[in-house]
Amino acid sequence: MPKDSRLPDCCCSAIRSIPGKPDNLRTEHLPDVTVPGLLVQGTRDAFGKPDEFDQHFTSYAGPLEQVWLDGAAHDPKPAYDDQIIAATAAWLAAL
Repeated sequence: MPKDSRLPDCCCSAIRSIPGKPDNLRTEHLPDVTVPGLLVQGTRDAFGKPDEFDQHFTSYAGPLEQVWLDGAAHDPKPAYDDQIIAATAAWLAAL
């Protein structure tokens, strides 16, 4: 089945590959990403904190919406499922 070009590509990526290593960033590709993006991230994620995303995602070329899960770590627990589903549904509906 061909991909509908109106739909965004989806991916998951930590801002760094090793927690606590600020010089080990994975952001060089962001200026090349032009599709709409939804960032759903925990505020306690060791792979990238809110202030780091604010700093590094300014180079994201496409439109980007950020949703922060207060208190969530890198692997959000089922307690966050409703927030993740609602944020994703609202983002998709707005495309």
